[in-house]
Amino acid sequence: MIYNLETGNESRARRFIGSSTDETITKCFISPVHPNLVALGTNGSAVYLADLRSLEKISVMRASGITNSICFTQDGTFLNTYGAEGSIYVFDLRVNKARIIHRWFDQASTNGLSISSSPNSQWIACG
Repeated sequence: MIYNLETGNESRARRFIGSSTDETITKCFISPVHPNLVALGTNGSAVYLADLRSLEKISVMRASGITNSICFTQDGTFLNTYGAEGSIYVFDLRVNKARIIHRWFDQASTNGLSISSSPNSQWIACG
């Protein structure tokens, strides 16, 4: 559902271009720099970058396992994902096709649910 804060109207979102019918969008994060850019997490390992104006898929990023949390860095150049089994991925969004630039595993993770980056994007906190 899409809720318009200005008018109070609700509308059903149509499937965005390039998605498959067996996927469920479970997370939605809007870029802090580009208000029409959104990261959509699915019920699997895929994370989509999409344009809210056209509902077109811009890029697909894949991580291992189910992605529980997503966050943009403050400047909007990187996207961080955190998986259920503790995998952390940093994707570079400055290129046409988002690519993994860092990947590691949180050894202490027990089904981590949240990820966030510091204002200067130097640190990532997850758990």
